[in-house]
Amino acid sequence: KINGVPDIYLRGQGGLMDIALHPNFKENKWLYFSYASEDAGEKGGNTTIARAKLIEDSLVDLEVLYKGSPNSTKGQHFGGRLEFDNDNYLYFSIGDRGNRDVNPQNINLDGGKIYRINEDGTIPQDNPFFNNPNAKKAVYSYGHRNPQGMTWDDDDNLFVAEFGPEKNDEINLIKAGKNYGWPEQQCSGSPDFENAVLCYDPSIEPGGILFYSGDKIDFESKFIMASMRASNLYQVDFEDGLSSQKSILSGNGRIREIGRASCR
Repeated sequence: KINGVPDIYLRGQGGLMDIALHPNFKENKWLYFSYASEDAGEKGGNTTIARAKLIEDSLVDLEVLYKGSPNSTKGQHFGGRLEFDNDNYLYFSIGDRGNRDVNPQNINLDGGKIYRINEDGTIPQDNPFFNNPNAKKAVYSYGHRNPQGMTWDDDDNLFVAEFGPEKNDEINLIKAGKNYGWPEQQCSGSPDFENAVLCYDPSIEPGGILFYSGDKIDFESKFIMASMRASNLYQVDFEDGLSSQKSILSGNGRIREIGRASCR
């Protein structure tokens, strides 16, 4: 049991979501995590990004770094994926919170976005909308539905996987300030939006993703993706597209997350 966990808003898909260790965790003990939280006197909740130091079996020095607003009683699309880059910037997702026609295309509202903050929760001044008075300064990209997977490739490109509505799941290459179209575009079709790298119809419900760069397993493709609906772990080559997709693991139920471990 871990002591000191903050109060969690439990509704639908909301709860404790992702966890990430600071790149210098061995020295500073900072543990980052995403969860749904509510506020006193308000109904509903929203995605919250926090950090605390993990000392033995307790979280101490808890700091809330970002809280999506406003709260909502809807129970879907919290996002909550976390990833650090090589410069210790923290990227995270907040889904559209079930408000598809309002949140994703408005950069002055939370929801349907990828965000970028400093490790202490402050906002980098080179964020794409930092100097826009009509935008949330932490927003890095927008027009997303509900990113459930996030990872870096070997060239420091950020990719996300997100659910479509029964079809048109997307794997997207994230670029600063770009609009990925939801709900006006799904996958591709308009010069006003970024096109998906991969598009799934029907939906396979993609979960965690990663690029495997080790030498312990001889994968044909570096890109590895978990699938919930299809209950599979897949490898896919971007250049060859979906025709290259092969199952690595199946028959073990819904696979939500995939990670890499250090070999000792």
